Amino acid sequence: MIFLLAALLIFSVLLGVRFFLGRNILEKNDLYLADLKRIYNPEASINSADLNQSILKQTDPFIGDKQAKNIIVLFSDFQCPYCAETALTARELLSKHSNQILLIWKDLPNPLHPEAASAALAARCASQQNKFWQYHDELFASQASLAGSLYPQIAQKIGLDTTLFQQCLDNQEQADLVEDSFNLGLSLGVDATPYLFVNGQRLSGSVSLEQIESLLK
Repeated sequence: MIFLLAALLIFSVLLGVRFFLGRNILEKNDLYLADLKRIYNPEASINSADLNQSILKQTDPFIGDKQAKNIIVLFSDFQCPYCAETALTARELLSKHSNQILLIWKDLPNPLHPEAASAALAARCASQQNKFWQYHDELFASQASLAGSLYPQIAQKIGLDTTLFQQCLDNQEQADLVEDSFNLGLSLGVDATPYLFVNGQRLSGSVSLEQIESLLK
């Protein structure tokens, strides 16, 4: 019974996020009950090889040193208050351990947050012009005001080509990347944001600098 409830919850979340992304993932019939049994395992950890081979993508926004021995994968949501706190903690961590960390961003927009998917898409459009992190910072700074009218304003503020940005936004050119990131989170048992993998070890919720540092090599 618990598993069936979990399966129904996952399917509900999938349906919700695809609504906000303007697509329909339920047309993809490759997610069966056996797959849900396999992936719904939030207690498992993953090793560095798994991080490199199955989680990290060339399209992922990243910050830090590519050769760093510490890999942090962050699943986050621009409309999540705790994610805003974690963004500040991550900045402090990177400042303190500048050449020791590679931080990878992953989108996990909560369907219950009405602007989460749109904000994620806008940030990915900014990433097309190599300004994901500037846009990321502005979104979290303006979290209380997230709306369609805000996204082109931020684009102009940080010096994006606003025509290209708006085209990307209108055509949802980066929607597949947001969807892929979301689906990957589900496959790894990520059930909330913020959610971090620090060298393969899981941390969920609003975590302190010290908690993350305790998992560094």
